[in-house]
Amino acid sequence: MGKIYKNFYPQIYDLFNLWVAFTKASKGRRGHPSIAAFEYNLEPELIRLRVILILQPFWISRGGTLITQPYYTQVGAGL
Repeated sequence: MGKIYKNFYPQIYDLFNLWVAFTKASKGRRGHPSIAAFEYNLEPELIRLRVILILQPFWISRGGTLITQPYYTQVGAGL
């Protein structure tokens, strides 16, 4: 059985942890235009990402896909 972590989410959207995640993710990719654009506006981008993580709930599906909005389908009765 896996470990259960409580009150772990605030550590995820901490600005320092977001910065550490960016530095690890961008290692070796700093020449890419998208990484360079993100790094040019690093502080506002990290703050924007933090606000998104705080305000927009998400779930992880069984396949590991990130779901940001609930998905509803309408089932019609066959007549």
